[in-house]
Amino acid sequence: MEIKIVNNSSIKDGKYLKDGYVLETVFSQSVYEDIPSARMYLYNINENTKTEIAPKLPKYVFGDVYNVSINTDYIYFVTASQKDNNIYDACIVRYNFLNNITEPIYSFDIDMEEYNSIYRLKIFILNDICVLLQKDELVSNLAETFYDYTKHSLKLYNINEERLYDVLDENFTKNGIEAMYAVTESTAILKTGFSLLPDNKYNLYEREEMSVETIAIVTIGQLISDIMIGQNNISTNIIDQAYCTRTFPNISFTNGYLKYSAVNLETRTEEVIWYDVETKEVRNCINKNVIRMTDLAYICFVDDKPWIKVNQNNNVIFVNIDDMNNKIKFNVELDFKDIVGDFFVLTGRSTKGIFKKNFYDFFEIYSVNNKLLLREKGTYLFSVCTEKNEIYIFVN
Repeated sequence: MEIKIVNNSSIKDGKYLKDGYVLETVFSQSVYEDIPSARMYLYNINENTKTEIAPKLPKYVFGDVYNVSINTDYIYFVTASQKDNNIYDACIVRYNFLNNITEPIYSFDIDMEEYNSIYRLKIFILNDICVLLQKDELVSNLAETFYDYTKHSLKLYNINEERLYDVLDENFTKNGIEAMYAVTESTAILKTGFSLLPDNKYNLYEREEMSVETIAIVTIGQLISDIMIGQNNISTNIIDQAYCTRTFPNISFTNGYLKYSAVNLETRTEEVIWYDVETKEVRNCINKNVIRMTDLAYICFVDDKPWIKVNQNNNVIFVNIDDMNNKIKFNVELDFKDIVGDFFVLTGRSTKGIFKKNFYDFFEIYSVNNKLLLREKGTYLFSVCTEKNEIYIFVN
């Protein structure tokens, strides 16, 4: 695996797409409160060039956009132009970063004053033909002491037909979709229901107000078909569920593994779970004294093995869940920053002189057997791993 350094990087943070392209999104406050605007840039690793995506189209952050397509050529964003007073004509746009073609796919009205204060949106790109739109409305709990976006309505938009379909399944409409991750070209992981750990919701909601949290695998084609025929019970393959005293505050999917946390709110214990989607093998471990989101464990897969990060006497230690005696301990003076490929990235600052006024930043790359592979001067920004297993370290 080759490691390459990009010095004096023109981008500060980015997400790797494919074919040597990295996407950078720079956020700023728009004229509307709580609605950020964005500028998007495409960096070509091979040519060391940076270009702005559709610079003439203003981009606004109307909730989260989940692209559930694998190996896609498209980047999606929302643009908007004023229609009447606070009413804007918003449009979901897709941009093909390989041929530089921009295409509007769905337009809708949005009230800039009501957005965030009354409702918000989530957009799920299921494939090149269908988009799932979720509207989350702000409502109070029964005690009227807390407000959250817990009222949901969903519609499926078919781009080819230019037609909307209502989602009727009660699990979707009552609990809402929290997140969605692509597994294969035809399947995805779906998380419905809201977690009770953030904002201490466990003590703010009555039992009957709490949502059932479900983690399931869905077939994209079946999901679309069920919605279009008005199915009340959409077909899913349930992996796990939680309710009331058990909650899922953290979920992600990478390299074939579903990683999530199941927290028991009464015992304050976190079960960290790794689920192999292909083999259905489950690995887990327990993390104690979990009261808030910041107490959750940092979990990762390195060298096809599950690891958990713990802090001990100011040292960063990674423990192999399959073999608890297999530990990686890093220097107390180093800060853990990232995992890229099967390597650990740590940063530090070296000082010189009697009064330690002269210093420089550096970063180090370690293998899974705690071997130092690289040490370079510079401020670490971020890193990516390409489909060719090339690692690029972006440095300022």
